[in-house]
Amino acid sequence: GGGGGGSAGSEGAGAGAATAGGVGAAAVGKRGGRGGTATEAAGGPTPVRNVVFMGMGEPLNNYRAVTSAVRLLTDASLFGLRASSVTVSTVGVVPRMRSFAADLPGVSLALSLHAPTQHKREAIMPAARAYPLPRLMGALEAHMAAARPHTPTSRVAMVEYIMLRDVNDAAEDADALAALLSPHAHKLMVNLIPYNPTDATPEYRRATEANTSRFMATLRGAGVLTMVRRTMGDDIAGACGQLVRQQERFFASRRRAGEEGDAS
Repeated sequence: GGGGGGSAGSEGAGAGAATAGGVGAAAVGKRGGRGGTATEAAGGPTPVRNVVFMGMGEPLNNYRAVTSAVRLLTDASLFGLRASSVTVSTVGVVPRMRSFAADLPGVSLALSLHAPTQHKREAIMPAARAYPLPRLMGALEAHMAAARPHTPTSRVAMVEYIMLRDVNDAAEDADALAALLSPHAHKLMVNLIPYNPTDATPEYRRATEANTSRFMATLRGAGVLTMVRRTMGDDIAGACGQLVRQQERFFASRRRAGEEGDAS
């Protein structure tokens, strides 16, 4: 998914009611994110403290369901999460980005940028063709201006950047990204994401650790808070961006088996 950090490409439409239900189920019995329940105090289940809408379709294309889910999660009488503990990711649906801060004040926005130029961004994620980079950055700036930070130094936006070897990890890419984001360094942070290999995009490879470190150093040198996401599960093809391929193969094999059964 464009927001997740596994395979490159665009997020499809459709994160929503099912996603909201999944989050709700995960949080049942864990009410009281601010203080905890008696069950938690007695050594019960660990409370849910952060929720991210990412990697399961484009959340802002299912705006009503996602905003409803976020309001439930942040309702003090229900799950009681702080608004700053909820993040919604997007590939860049500009109209919704512009209304996001007003509709969900204090909720963090994560933008799947993945390239510092329009040309490279379109090559990595076709959904980028819908909104040119200047419009996208304008919407991000509008969000940051309207957003309500948890503390005076809190970042109100996150920029996701998947590190692809010999595609978007060169020194000039780091310089261009630093120039693009440094004017807003006090309001955003960058998350560099190691690419998790998948046969959906065999043309891509993970950037080397050395290149990733240099990339991070360039951004930090420009005053942009930058982190590298820790990847887990790639040894069993279960890392972000990989599980969907396992699911697709499973259902494809089921369909083939059904067709063969019908034929016989």
